[in-house]
Amino acid sequence: MKRTIPGLATAVILAPLLIGCGSDTPTPAPTATPEAVAAAPVLTALKPVVEFRNKETEAGTMLEADEAVDVEPGANILTREGGRATLAWDGFLTHELLTDTDTLVSLSKPETRYAILDQATGTGRYTLLGAGEPATLTVKARWVTVDVTSGAADFIVSLVPGSEPSAWLAVLEGTAQVRRVDGADAADEAEVVTLTAGQAAGFGEAGALSTPRDIDAAVVKAWYDDAAEGEAETSIVGVAYRCEVTADDTPFLSEADAEAEAVGDPLSEGTIVEAIQRDDAAEWLRVRPIAQAETGWVSVENLDCSGPAGSVSLTAPGETGEPTATVLLPTRALPTRGTPTVALAGTTTPTPSPTPAAFTADFSAGDDEIDAGDCTTLRWTVRGVKAYYVNGEGKAGETGGTTVCPDETTTYTLRVVKQDGTEETRSVKVKVREKEATDTPAPTQAQATQAPATNTAVPAQPPTTVPPTTAPPTTEPPTTAPPTTEPPTTEPPTAPAPPAGVRR
Repeated sequence: MKRTIPGLATAVILAPLLIGCGSDTPTPAPTATPEAVAAAPVLTALKPVVEFRNKETEAGTMLEADEAVDVEPGANILTREGGRATLAWDGFLTHELLTDTDTLVSLSKPETRYAILDQATGTGRYTLLGAGEPATLTVKARWVTVDVTSGAADFIVSLVPGSEPSAWLAVLEGTAQVRRVDGADAADEAEVVTLTAGQAAGFGEAGALSTPRDIDAAVVKAWYDDAAEGEAETSIVGVAYRCEVTADDTPFLSEADAEAEAVGDPLSEGTIVEAIQRDDAAEWLRVRPIAQAETGWVSVENLDCSGPAGSVSLTAPGETGEPTATVLLPTRALPTRGTPTVALAGTTTPTPSPTPAAFTADFSAGDDEIDAGDCTTLRWTVRGVKAYYVNGEGKAGETGGTTVCPDETTTYTLRVVKQDGTEETRSVKVKVREKEATDTPAPTQAQATQAPATNTAVPAQPPTTVPPTTAPPTTEPPTTAPPTTEPPTTEPPTAPAPPAGVRR
């Protein structure tokens, strides 16, 4: 429904009169030009579950698929497990939120190409439009801040929990700067690193900022597409972690031990390797030189890597040979932020930190006793944790499940890292019963499948003796019934059928 501006209809009616009665060059009546107002960003839910809050501390509204709402500064968007959404400023910026992502809109001034977004968890992609046009885009990612000052730009920010949480940045197009935020007064003096297109780095909560390394942008894009569909087998660490060997003749060993045997020639300084696995103390990495198939262990002291060693997985690579990472996908289990909300007028309103969720760790099996060859479902619920692992594999979201089909009695474990850094373990044993060997089931099943052909003839002997020996088809049908007495009256077509024994 359109809104009518008061006085506009009167002006239109009087205009011809003024033209006819006035001077030769009538002056048109001035009309007020409305001030141009940049459109607010629009949030669209691509896949549920997507929760929208006008303010971070207010109750949320769950959006249906394809439902869209306007977003103002101070709004909070959370994509729960399986959820996916986009936040778009027309002609300026698009922010895509994958599952388990928490983003706060701290500032939104699209008319001046200025926005500040606070991503507390998960994985988000940012596409800044306007090639060559200046902009001010700031993405706060926990302990680091990403700054972009001009378009076009395309980059991914992914927060990866684990024993050593890290905030990862992969730049696909344009340039971005990363600085550590140790406090409100330290931002101007913080260390800064610059990433250009085709580079990535992960940054821990403490220590020097990591060295950006070149990555295969096509591989990272493919990983992102899989993650968007919930099909990624690793976190971004699995496709973006790279190291450079810092010394000549660096030992390339069979185990994470300085006394272990060499598995190949020593590595030369400057060799670029990808990380496959780490040891418990994150002092050794199992690596593969780029474009080589052979893997070996190298001391972290001889490597300059694009992220903390603790971000790499403890588990060995799978059969595909692809590196595995600490978690499958980022999780909202990291502590919630306490970032101030910035209004359009430029005033800062502190937002109180929400009360952390109470600790919960439940782990169970649908059936804890099954027959050999059968399967059961493991289910878990966790809250108030930094990270958690099912059988050593990091998981995302507060709830989940997986199907297991053990060949023998197996104990499965859930290990959680609580907010204070302490760990707890839950376990469930699935007992596997061996099937008893019997001769009857198989014949019975086979006989059941052949039942339509043999069981329709109820007597046991007619199918074996009567059809071959008695000769129903030779004597009765041709000599007696058809030619002589009752072709028209007694039913000749039905008389031959019973002796044939086929339909009985």
